[in-house]
Amino acid sequence: MKKKIIGIVAGFNPKAADMIKTLLLDRVGDGSIDVLLSQELFRINPDPSKRLRDRQRFVLEETRALIDGGAEFVLVPDFASEPFIKSVQRQVAVAVLDIKTAMSAVMNAGTSVTGILDKDLAGDWADEGGEGVGRRLFLSSQDQALLDATRERMRVVGVCEETLVVLKAMCEKLTAAGAETIMPNCSHYANAQPALVAAGFPVLDVYEAYAKVAIDALSQNERTAPR
Repeated sequence: MKKKIIGIVAGFNPKAADMIKTLLLDRVGDGSIDVLLSQELFRINPDPSKRLRDRQRFVLEETRALIDGGAEFVLVPDFASEPFIKSVQRQVAVAVLDIKTAMSAVMNAGTSVTGILDKDLAGDWADEGGEGVGRRLFLSSQDQALLDATRERMRVVGVCEETLVVLKAMCEKLTAAGAETIMPNCSHYANAQPALVAAGFPVLDVYEAYAKVAIDALSQNERTAPR
């Protein structure tokens, strides 16, 4: 039987891509899929006005490279790619699923109070959910600024005691405000999920949830990502 090949745009956070690859292979478990990782690293443009454009171009180029390598379904584990993922989808012949779109489906299916770690990447999550959709909580502007600085630090040092101190403080504020689940909607924060759960915080394992949505989509042979 020919294996289905899932491609992952790995250049935003290689560690996250490796974790998702492992989860996909473990979840299927029968050898019917293979996972292909892209090789190029994304470089952040120092000019903020060009960053989104550069990100979109990078995702499209890496998606096309994965398709050339045999990928029949492409995952983009980057929360900042959601605004342009439909444009990328229109330019390629396989389904493309970004992590924020996948997590929107997960979050909208629940009714708990969700604390969102990164308001800047929340997009339409900042809107009030409809009937049956849980309430969303966000950090203050001051706390968000501190968290933004911590994310930049994590690009250099990763998950360590220095960065965990800040993440734990933010999780404490969200749970104190009533959050029953915390959404780490940045792959750098998501990498810290095991440590945050070990500290007692209800942080969602977004990589596990993403892998489940991806496998469900692949098994249903959907042409477009779940909405």
